This record gives sequence, C-alpha cells and structure tokens, in this order.
Amino acid sequence: MKTTAGKERQGLSRREFLRNTAGGAGALAAAGTGLMARPAAAPRQAAAPPAAAQQFPFETPPPPVPADKISSVVRTDVVVVGAGTAGLLAALAAAKAKAGVVVVEKMDQLQGRGGDNTALNSKLHKKLGMTIDEDRVVDALMRRGEGRLNQDVVNLWARNSGRVMDTIIDLCAAEGLPTYLVIPDRGDDECAIIDKWPNPTGFPKDWDYLAERNVEFPTCHRPGGRAESQRIWLKAVEKAAQARGAAFHYGTKALQLVRPKADGRVTGVVAQKKDGSHVRFEARKGVVLCTGDYGFNRQMMAKYCPQMPLPCMLSTSMGEGHQMAMWIGAVMENPPHAPMSHMFHVMGTDAFLMVNRFGRRFYNEDSDTESMANQTYEQGGAWVVFDDSWEEDVPRMGPGFKRVFRVTDKARQEFRELVSRKPGGQWGRSIVKADTLDGLAAQMKVPAKALKATIERYNALARSGKDLDYGKRADRLTAVDKPPFYAEWTAKPAMSLVVLGGLLTDERLRALDKDGRVIPGLYLAGNTVGRRFKSGYPLICPGLSHSMAYTHGYLAGEFVTSE
Repeated sequence: MKTTAGKERQGLSRREFLRNTAGGAGALAAAGTGLMARPAAAPRQAAAPPAAAQQFPFETPPPPVPADKISSVVRTDVVVVGAGTAGLLAALAAAKAKAGVVVVEKMDQLQGRGGDNTALNSKLHKKLGMTIDEDRVVDALMRRGEGRLNQDVVNLWARNSGRVMDTIIDLCAAEGLPTYLVIPDRGDDECAIIDKWPNPTGFPKDWDYLAERNVEFPTCHRPGGRAESQRIWLKAVEKAAQARGAAFHYGTKALQLVRPKADGRVTGVVAQKKDGSHVRFEARKGVVLCTGDYGFNRQMMAKYCPQMPLPCMLSTSMGEGHQMAMWIGAVMENPPHAPMSHMFHVMGTDAFLMVNRFGRRFYNEDSDTESMANQTYEQGGAWVVFDDSWEEDVPRMGPGFKRVFRVTDKARQEFRELVSRKPGGQWGRSIVKADTLDGLAAQMKVPAKALKATIERYNALARSGKDLDYGKRADRLTAVDKPPFYAEWTAKPAMSLVVLGGLLTDERLRALDKDGRVIPGLYLAGNTVGRRFKSGYPLICPGLSHSMAYTHGYLAGEFVTSE
C-alpha cells in the first residue's frame, strides 16, 4: 500500500520533553553518584531509596502537542523509528512484503558503527562445510545471562540470524560488495579470514575454538568488506528499501507514540522536524521502535545501570524510544542492565602477564575483552608486561576477538610506533621500555621489589608448565626474561560503548504492558528489546549485538506486516 501525506490539525505534544530527558555533557560526571547518594546525615532523615525505586523526571509523560501545532500528517502501513542496523532491516523486510514504509530518524543520515556481525549457519558457513551448534550457542548465552534472559527472544535470533545474513550477503553482492567470515583480531583489512575449514590459512594447525577457555564461535561476518564497514553495507540496505518504496525522513525526531485508548492500538508517532514543525506519522499496521540505547542519558543510567559511574560513548544514545514506549504502558526489564565494555592492550587481549599498580599479578590473563575491562576497572588500572620474545609468544595465544596471534609486517610497524610514542598518548596509553626490571619498575612507578617477585614467580610457573596461582593454560605462560622489557598502562576504563537494556516483549517482538498483555501495534528491535543480555556482554559470538539488531529488526518488519 502506498504512503500518503496530508494536512491535519490533531496530535500530541512534546512541551517539557527536553526538560524531562537528560541532555548535555556538563552534568554527566554525576551519573550514578549524586542521583543515588544518601541524604546528608540527620537524626530523623531516612536514607534515600535505591535508584531503581526512585521516580525520575523522564518517567513522567509530557503533555500532548496542541492540535494546532500539527502541521502535516503522513499515512502509511508501517512506521519505523530509527535508521540504524535494526531500523534499516525492519524497513527492508516490511517493504519486501509490499507494505508502505516510512522511516523516521533524528539524525541527518543512517547510523552505523563498527562492522562485526555474527550469524549462525549462513551461506558462508555452508559453503565451507561448517555447522554451528545453535543449541550450544543459546545454552552458552543463557548461562552467561544467569538464567535471566528471555529464551524465546534468544531463540528467535539464533534460528533466524543465518537467513537474514544471507539476505545481507546477497544485497552486498548486488552492489559489488564482498562479505567475509572472519576472526576479528583486527578492525582493518588485515583481519584473519576463515577461507577454509578446518585449518584456515595462517591459523594454528591445532586450533580448536571449543577447547578455548573463552569459547568464541567462528560466526563473525563482515559484510561490505574485510575491514569494519557497517555504514557501507547499511547504505546498500537503505538503497534496497528505497527501491521498494520506503520513504526516509532524516532530521526528524520522534517525540511520542500515538495510542488513542489506554488499552488500544499504537497507531502512529508524533515527530518534530529541524525547523520546529510537528508531523504525525500514522501507521495502519504498526510502529517498530529501533531507537538504540540510553547510555548517554544520566537519569536512565542512574536508574537502570547504576554500576556504571559514567555515561556511554554515544551522545545520541538518549533512550527516547524506551521513554516513549513506557509512556504508553510498555515495561522496562528489571535492572541492573548490562553495559558493553571492551578493553585491550598493546597486544590486544593476548594472555601476557598483567600486574596492578602495586606490581602484583591478579587474575588469569587468558580472558576476553569484557573480563579484561572489568578486572582493570576493579584494580584501578593495570599494566601488561612482556619481553623482547613477544614475536615468538603471540602465535601461542590463539585466534579470537582482538587477539594478536599473527606477526605481520604491519603488526611490527604498529608496535614500533606505539613504543616510540610519548607516554600519555591516544586513549591515555603509556608504553615503557627498559633493559632491566629495576628500570622497568621505575618507569612504571610500581615497587621494584614487588614487580621482580611477581615476575620471578611467574617465570617459575612458566618453566614448570603449570599455573598454580590462577590456572592459566601452560602454553600461554610466557616467561618475562629476555630484555628489553616492555609494559603498557591501561587506565581504569571510564565508560562503556552502549547499554544493553530494553523493554519486555513476547516471542514476536511485540511490547508488553505491566500485566503481560501485548500492546497492539508496537514492535521492538535492537537495543529497545529487553532480556537479551544481563550480567554483561558475552564475547561468545563476536558481533552479537549487531546480529540481534539486524535479525530482530528484519523479523519485526515481517511480523508487523502480517498484522
């Protein structure tokens, strides 16, 4: 059905909207601190309630836009709010079903970052004769989520990600863009490609990903090119959706969902253009909310993710979609929500010796990026320590996300550049070099006696072939005994990438109210979907967040058109 536009003088309002949501970086350092602080000591004053029990301004719905402020009305079948990975795939699926589709996006262009996208049993897997055990992946995710995930939502992703990735692969091929199955050891075009199975070219001959301490399934796809290129392939999706009649309204910010009756259908969205005019987008079939996360909203962080003291990286992540849905009856999943935290040092996530600011070892270094970030946060920062035999050591570290396991000319060049960089460079990196351990300790500003005792103990464990302290596998116990010696400081991580908390849905991605009833006409995808993650972001399948976004987005587009 074609999309039509016209004038009408009815609608909803956003007055006070900006006052009811956090915006502006000046007060961000207070997130999770002042908002949750206990009141000043007083003999008759009770302690403040936990943040999750407090009422924040964003929870109060703003009053409707006056009818005379609605300057135009756009009528269509499906309205998709958000033109990121989830929203673009939702638009494509709905347009392929021959529905009229309108996409509303507050920014001036589509949104996409990174480029790792996991998929289970795609056509690339089948071409190589690979089979990924979907049940094992789901079970691993459920375990990492402490049993608190919605397995219907997880299953929906696992059973359909390969099919949707095949659609993406075909779209890219039509635009002359390749898709690679990779191990994302690097973000550029020198990442490791899985070109055959088993024993991909350049990989350790005895590599078994299921034998790793941190199992990473070989499921990471890079559509559009070998390097991370999310925006490139999303433009191909946008083009395909437009070719099927989808209309994109960029620079148009959704303000409120339209639900005329408290127990009725969601029938549209009221939005505001950059010139201040208001538009009501009416949806005959339904609305799909794909508005991203809320990680830059200090009030929402304080309420739902209080364990993170600072907001996340993306200043556009204000949680407008979550708020709009809650204002008409949708329910947020129980806090605390899961932040996505990554950290890697000069050797990526390789299992070299790590010590804290006191010169002491503190955990099994054979860990993924999230564990490394969390441990470094708890330690208040950490040093990775290694010696001049690093080129001999890295092949023992095994393939994985941000793992240095191949010594290339580019890797050597990057290492030389990092060592020559002045302390306190990009991301606060500080790499030091010394011919003696005493000299290294002096530059690290850690107690020399403690550092030397730690390294002496570590070298003894390496010689014995058994880590009696933290249980690291023997082949990754790399002695620190060949000068010169190197160390790199990583400061306490200050923020996460996104927050993976969302709203409750059923198995068809329809929003639910407090009584568990479906809110007709409202579908969710991407980071608006709740109970996908809980304790953190697992690196079981690199690119999992993107994968759930594109898979759930595409399925939501299919579901809404079947209304």
